[in-house]
Amino acid sequence: MKKLTVCLLVLLLLAFACVCASADTEILQSGDFRYILLEDGSAAILAAETEGELVIPAELDGHPVTSLGLDKHPDTYLLYKAAGLFGDGGTVLRGVVSEKCTSVSIPDSVTTIGACAFMNCVKLTEASIPESVTLIGNSAFRDCGSLENITLPEGVVAIGDSSFLRCVSLRKAQLPESVETIAKNAFDGCESLVIVVCPDSFSEEYCVKMCLLYIYPGRLIPDTTLRQSGIYQYVLMEDGTAAIITADGEGELVIPAELDGYPVSRIGLEVSDIQEEIYFAANIYILDDDDELTIDRSVIDGNFTGVILPEGITVIGAEAFCVCDWLTEITLPESVTYIGEYAFYQSGLTAITLPDGVETVEERAFRKCSSLSSVVLPDSITSIGACAFANTSLTEVRLPAGLTVMEFGLFLECADLRNVVLPDGLTEIESEAFFGCFSLTLSTLPDTLTKIGSGSFSGCQSLTDLFLPDSIEEIEWDAFFHCDNLTCRVTEGSEAQKYCEHDKISYTICQPEP
Repeated sequence: MKKLTVCLLVLLLLAFACVCASADTEILQSGDFRYILLEDGSAAILAAETEGELVIPAELDGHPVTSLGLDKHPDTYLLYKAAGLFGDGGTVLRGVVSEKCTSVSIPDSVTTIGACAFMNCVKLTEASIPESVTLIGNSAFRDCGSLENITLPEGVVAIGDSSFLRCVSLRKAQLPESVETIAKNAFDGCESLVIVVCPDSFSEEYCVKMCLLYIYPGRLIPDTTLRQSGIYQYVLMEDGTAAIITADGEGELVIPAELDGYPVSRIGLEVSDIQEEIYFAANIYILDDDDELTIDRSVIDGNFTGVILPEGITVIGAEAFCVCDWLTEITLPESVTYIGEYAFYQSGLTAITLPDGVETVEERAFRKCSSLSSVVLPDSITSIGACAFANTSLTEVRLPAGLTVMEFGLFLECADLRNVVLPDGLTEIESEAFFGCFSLTLSTLPDTLTKIGSGSFSGCQSLTDLFLPDSIEEIEWDAFFHCDNLTCRVTEGSEAQKYCEHDKISYTICQPEP
């Protein structure tokens, strides 16, 4: 099998080498480096003999170094053979860099990490890739068995065949949004790998297609091994803190600051496919009749009467207190920065104050908290997910100053909601944001607003007088459907006037508000 793999590698290189490849290209020597000159006069290193810490020079004999190894050069196979990388019969002897290399520093003149660049560098534990690199070539880091982390910079567009094949210690690979192509077998044999990808990127699509574990930037990777300590199941995060996955019991629950000496930083986890795997193992998620994951319990689940959280908790994760009807009040520590999906879904909360420092509230976090009539949102929040406060009993809300988008269904069917203070920087109100808010009495919208989504104010029967600013560029269908008592104030010739005329919404012409 190994011989077959080697032969396939050689054939791969031959695929982009001409059969009649010229042997006239001169291989030059400078210290520990053998290199050739490319057509643009820059240098491509073919072999580096340095052991231990390798520092790639920015220049060799006055020529800027742009490539570590070759990619699609017409003489790749013959040059690699002449440089000692391949033996007779196409036997692969080594990579461009010596297998005794332990670390490497690459200058920002380099744009290409070419074929076999670090292949079989079994002692290489880390590699810092400069912002200038755009290509990771075939087998570039193949069989680097000690490599644990790799971050590819923004600007990398292609990751080649077998580029990280059998990097068995590779735990985290961060891929930029710029990546456009990744070979199918790029990460084969990386059994411990979690890939960090940007939402909605090509890399995320690739991970889904190839069934690879991934998370979004800024999130810590949890270990998937469930540990037990008293009534708690938990996992360890990569920063050495503990995330509580389940807690069962009765009476008042006092969450400890530590479990087995590990500081507790999370109640549950941020949503990811790793989180799904862990929740499934802990029976928070089960398979329904259609083999789809469904919620069977919350993270905190039992006959509790109340809960006390320690300072140091940063994340209230997905399904943390989902359907906990006993939970009528909770004080969140100042350390909390993140509220996850379904965190308090259908719980018994009557009021909640989110501490200054919370940045993200994920979708459906407080949905169907039917007794929730009061919420305080700090200006530190920059993102609130879809339906986060839908189907609650809120009567008034002041949205954070840093919020720019109101997501889908944010206050869907909040029938008691009367007063909402919108931030000056708000640019979009997405579909059904205020759908069914029968009591809403909003009178003006921010002059930064550019979009009002479909059905966003549908059924808001208490709206009577609403100013639509000139900044609005788009109002989608049925935005004000069944607002029977509404008269909009618009300026002459504005998009808002055109919308009102098209949808037969009553309006009056006015001067722009100061």
